[in-house]
Amino acid sequence: MQLIEGQKGGKKKQHRPYEQPDNLLSTAKLKVLLALSEGEIQGDLTEQNIFIDNTPLANLDGTRNFNGVAWEFRNGAQTQDYIQGIPEISNELKAAFTVKSDNPWIRSFSNLELDAIRIKLSLPSHLHYKENGDTVGTVTKYTIDLSTDGSAFETVIHGEFNGKTTSEYQRDHRINLPNALEGWTIRVRRLTPDSKSNKLINAFSVFSYAEIIDSKLRYPNTALLYIELDASQFNGSIPKISCKLKGKIVQVPDNYDPVNRTYLGNWTGGFKMAYTNNPAWLSYYLMRDEIAGMGVRIDSTMLDKWSIYQLGQYCDQMVPDGRGGMEPRFACNEYIQSQEEAYNVLKDLVASFRGIIFWGNDQICLTADMPQDEPDFIYHPSNVIGDFTYSGGSYKNRYTSCLVAYSDPNNHYCDDVEAVWDHDLMRRYDVNVMKLTAIGCTSQAEAQRRGRWALLSNAKDEVITFSVGLDGYIPLPARIIGIADPSRSGKENGGRIHAVEGRKITLDRAVEYDVGDRLVLNLPDGTAQSRTIRAISTDKKTLTVTANYKLTPVAGAVWCIDSDNIAIQYYRVTSISSSNEGQFTITAIHHDPNKFKYIDQGIRLEPKPITVTPPSSVSSPKNIVLSESSYISQGLSVASLQASWDVVEGATNYIAQWRKDNSSWINIGRTNGTNFTVEGVYAGVYEVRVRAVNAIDASSPWAYSQAKAIKGKVGKPDRPVSFTASESVVFGIDLNWSFPIGSGDSSYTEIQYSTTENQENALLLSNVTYPTCNYSQTGLAIGQQFFYRARLVDKIGNISDWTDWVRGVSSTNTNDLTDHIFEEIKETDAWNSIVDSVDNTAVSSIENAKSIIENALANDTETRRRRIENGNLSAEIQETHSVLLTEKETTAIALKELNAKYGSINSNLSELKQTTAEQNAATAKSIQAINTKVGDVSTTISDVSETVNNLNGKVSAHRTMKVEVDDKGQQYVAGMTMGVENTDQGMQSNVIFLQDRFSIMNSANGNPQTVFTTHGNQVVIDDAVIGNGTITNAKIKDASITSAKIANSIQSDNYVQGRTGWVLHKNGQFEINGIFEGQSKVLINNEGVKVFDERGLLRVKLGKLR
Repeated sequence: MQLIEGQKGGKKKQHRPYEQPDNLLSTAKLKVLLALSEGEIQGDLTEQNIFIDNTPLANLDGTRNFNGVAWEFRNGAQTQDYIQGIPEISNELKAAFTVKSDNPWIRSFSNLELDAIRIKLSLPSHLHYKENGDTVGTVTKYTIDLSTDGSAFETVIHGEFNGKTTSEYQRDHRINLPNALEGWTIRVRRLTPDSKSNKLINAFSVFSYAEIIDSKLRYPNTALLYIELDASQFNGSIPKISCKLKGKIVQVPDNYDPVNRTYLGNWTGGFKMAYTNNPAWLSYYLMRDEIAGMGVRIDSTMLDKWSIYQLGQYCDQMVPDGRGGMEPRFACNEYIQSQEEAYNVLKDLVASFRGIIFWGNDQICLTADMPQDEPDFIYHPSNVIGDFTYSGGSYKNRYTSCLVAYSDPNNHYCDDVEAVWDHDLMRRYDVNVMKLTAIGCTSQAEAQRRGRWALLSNAKDEVITFSVGLDGYIPLPARIIGIADPSRSGKENGGRIHAVEGRKITLDRAVEYDVGDRLVLNLPDGTAQSRTIRAISTDKKTLTVTANYKLTPVAGAVWCIDSDNIAIQYYRVTSISSSNEGQFTITAIHHDPNKFKYIDQGIRLEPKPITVTPPSSVSSPKNIVLSESSYISQGLSVASLQASWDVVEGATNYIAQWRKDNSSWINIGRTNGTNFTVEGVYAGVYEVRVRAVNAIDASSPWAYSQAKAIKGKVGKPDRPVSFTASESVVFGIDLNWSFPIGSGDSSYTEIQYSTTENQENALLLSNVTYPTCNYSQTGLAIGQQFFYRARLVDKIGNISDWTDWVRGVSSTNTNDLTDHIFEEIKETDAWNSIVDSVDNTAVSSIENAKSIIENALANDTETRRRRIENGNLSAEIQETHSVLLTEKETTAIALKELNAKYGSINSNLSELKQTTAEQNAATAKSIQAINTKVGDVSTTISDVSETVNNLNGKVSAHRTMKVEVDDKGQQYVAGMTMGVENTDQGMQSNVIFLQDRFSIMNSANGNPQTVFTTHGNQVVIDDAVIGNGTITNAKIKDASITSAKIANSIQSDNYVQGRTGWVLHKNGQFEINGIFEGQSKVLINNEGVKVFDERGLLRVKLGKLR
């Protein structure tokens, strides 16, 4: 059978034509000029700190989040440059020229006042019909070229139309014009070949061009941010633009480092200009600034800058940030956008650091709620009229939690709320919420501290009121006063002085106090001061103190005694009012000196008792027993002190303290039990004291134990191990060491240094806190040698033995030294002046001077000009003298320009002299520039002298002379600069030469000879006398020394007398030691040879034996 096979017939599926959507759409540009601040600011603005709709302009790696964005920033300086194109004056002219591959659009411009040209390109349609019927886009490339003064064209824009459009699409390009003498020529070229088919439509034309003259508005003393956006990315709406920058430059002390928040040395009262967010110095700025603050009505005599200095230091102290790091106690990051009453703004700002502001004694007084060791003045019934009156707030006003609103930097500084509560207050008063707005606060930890302060200050709201006589003139509002009220304390604790004899103070009554308590006296200058009581007479009226008072006390002055068992009360004055009878009524609120540790560090200190009459019956603990125990840890016996006592009826917890050998008491803290243990104690005599606390926080007097001798740890701590000193650090020596086993109780490492291995010459270098195990001594000379030793000191004061002396030398490596010195030189104005292009330095300064003249608010300008011209030949002399005057700046400018031109060959000479004086700065500059150009070769000579001197610490003076030849793009430069400038390393002077070859010649007898020359990186010296030198690596080929003189000695770099290395003295003695310490040595002199073994014993002696 034959198999017949076949296939199904059919037809090919038909292609459906596809048309690509139009993607070349005309877009609009959004240009925004934002005034960020009145006055000069620090700025430090980057693309990562500019936000568009809360999205950064660029990521940390530099990638952009938005396309087609351009921006410029000005920090608000008096002499800042203008932003090009904002605003501008333009004259748009129609071109309607179709650009062909062989027929570019070319246009010349001779108006030398033009700043830019805007070219508008038009694309009627842009598409490609494929053979299969699809309609898609295509690519057409073009360039825009610029020629200046007839020079060769340079491409300034590479562009392309990439996509499809069926309707007209237009695009603008702005071409900024450089400085010119004749004019410019602009050319638009088509790079893609012209279409020769009606299926490819890609023709484009120059639709129009506009001649632009910028208004050159500099907006001096206004910080600016210019943003240019593609409006299509934001659906035609204006996005929210924000930025994170450093704000106003204000007056700060001249010894203040606002970056590290440190104050160097003593302040002499001078100021400098710098950025800071310290609220104390921002308050000073608002009180002194004449524009934004109250400077028109407040002068420097009405402010106590010394007290503000103390507040500034308190604000800058570092406290825990709650995340394991540290941050300043107070920082103010505030943006004032509207005009308000000056006093209200200042009061809100001062409140950000718990400050208080008031007018008194013809001054604005500024203080804050901060720790204070002693009261400013004390009051007792003996200097008070009537009785003390106490009052307190309602329980309804006792807040137990606080909601603090602050600006969260992690959420674009939107308001966030931090909850703060106090468990003790909530148990006593239940839940009562306070709401607080933390002005200028951008830290969660600072919001916590502000909430704690508000709760604790509100909880201690007891108010005292009393009347006094003329003593009412002494205290000022916000001052701390001490109150010794025997009716509340339950015993006599104050009175009047009967007599004074040196350190012996006789009181008007007997006292029941102990040695070690503190005697507080009102002194003749209206202040109070305390001294520790050293002895008490048998009649208990005469007290002897340990030290003299700052002023001799007088009889009749008020005294009181402050004791750990009965403390005087502290109050902060809130108001003082006077009556017609010469009396004053003082009102004050309770001040808790123990709250600050809890506010800043979360450490709650127990208040001292102020009375021996407790509100309820709580007795002192009894039967306090001390014992010693020990245990083995890592093979060592560790001694412990154990203390226990009997339970006190009514006590809820106990406060315990211990001390060794009559030293300061060490706090154990509150405990619910009746015992505690202190581990790792040293041998000595120990004491313990305990007091009981009841449910309403009333505490008993201290109960003391009998002193007990504890054997404890004996002996001395082990000394540091592996103590070494470096020899490779530039201008310094690094010290490193390790700690021995069992050194966990170390307090610090004491380090001494000496020029020899002699302890008599040893000096203290530093006490390095444990567990740090390194230290750097800097600022040393090249090759400086010191010897070092170290020892450990533990927390109780035990001292280990010294380590052996180790030798350290600052580096003599020439590569490291030259690199280090070069890095420092690169930071100076003198270096920047010599490496900058001659054209950049001179032309920019001259153009800036012209801009200042044109934009000055008040000026007196005189210009003289002489010019002759014939075709393309011209010669011109122009001389301008201008004096400018504003409210904050004066400037004098003298500018002289000479120009000669013969076709494309030209030469010019410019001289600029300018002086400027401001409120806090002065600058002066003198610039002379000579330029010639013939074809592709140009020559330039410049001489620049400039000085800068201002209060923000910038002091600089330099002069730079430089010659330069540019031969067809290849530059050859020779120059010299001299400068003096204050740098991070202090005031330094530099003389720098930039050359291929440098020589010093001697032309004695008319025969010039080279004394010193450099060639490339090498130095050639024909003859030299060197007093002291260090050679890292010497290469000597066929040396012959006819005569060598040694002033003292010649030695190896590892020489240590009697230990290592070798030395040859001028007296002829030659000492040879081994490479390592502990080897044999040889001594050679004019009397013979001596050989010693490893133990230092004489084994061989040749020559004179006796």
